[in-house]
Amino acid sequence: MPSDRMTWAAIVLFAALGLSAAAAPLTLPIEPAERMRGICLEGPPRRPDADPMPEMASLGVNWVSLTPFAHMSSDSSPDLRTSFNAGWWGESDEGLIECARWANAAGMRVMLKPHIWIRSRGSDAWRGTISMASEEAWGSWFDRYEEWMNHYAELAEREQIEALVVGTELIRASLDPRCEPHWRRVIASVRERYSGLVLWSAHWEREFEDLPFWDALDAMGVGVYFPLSQSDVPTDEELRASWRRAVRRIAEVSEEHQLPVIFTEIGYRSVSDAAKAPWLWQSEAPVDNELQRRLYEVMFEECWDQPWFGGLFVWKWYARTDRRGRHETDFTPQGKPALEVIRRWFQREP
Repeated sequence: MPSDRMTWAAIVLFAALGLSAAAAPLTLPIEPAERMRGICLEGPPRRPDADPMPEMASLGVNWVSLTPFAHMSSDSSPDLRTSFNAGWWGESDEGLIECARWANAAGMRVMLKPHIWIRSRGSDAWRGTISMASEEAWGSWFDRYEEWMNHYAELAEREQIEALVVGTELIRASLDPRCEPHWRRVIASVRERYSGLVLWSAHWEREFEDLPFWDALDAMGVGVYFPLSQSDVPTDEELRASWRRAVRRIAEVSEEHQLPVIFTEIGYRSVSDAAKAPWLWQSEAPVDNELQRRLYEVMFEECWDQPWFGGLFVWKWYARTDRRGRHETDFTPQGKPALEVIRRWFQREP
């Protein structure tokens, strides 16, 4: 028999997918037809000349992820800075609202997924290394963070955005025992303002397994960038073996918490070292569109029919067509063989 927690997770997830309680069973496993078929849209610097959503919808995409940013000067300073109507158009409130409305008009739902960017040149600092030296500093940082997240909770509620990610790859900040009460306060504050699906996007290493407050969330999100092979020319068998180990691990965590798992971000660059280090934004490796295609194919084959699998969001899609030619070694599948793999699986009959 499913637990109450599993039943509640399914209720929330089905509601977010636009399904009534009478239209679908209120327990896991998630049915293949209801999986999130998502793409992460890069917020363009300026308003695009054409709405990008119909092209995405034609691939079978039914969800789009939008990503605004806050900034920090270092990973140890509580100076979380927000700017809701400055910077890139696609990351401003104006751009987020218009993109969300475009997505809805194209028949797609929206996940709002705020990120933190650390502007610290010459260091390895990133959001996963954020850590404060004192309780006072943590308190100051969380006050700013809660205010930032409440802004998006209110925006998401007004615009009827279906899902909100309240934390993304904040490894040290989420696993520090001092921070758990702060995170539960943030999540509770968001829920006071927002009635949609509330998620966390965990890093694929310890954070996914050890996050102490999965019970406060509606589904488990994970950014999937773990290495699949150290071979220069990985075989499909090597890739499958790596994925099968990962699937066992994900299934164990899902079972422990009785929650479905959504790949809130997954992507592979079209380069020859994409299986070795999928998280790298840049490398000197040569173009390899075929490896990118195979990485997506094996991932879909190993994950799509898993009972815990709530869907995925492909990283990433560019709205401005004039920028696409610059990204032959980028994560985007646009104009590459991987796009046909994504289209085939997204349009697959259940």
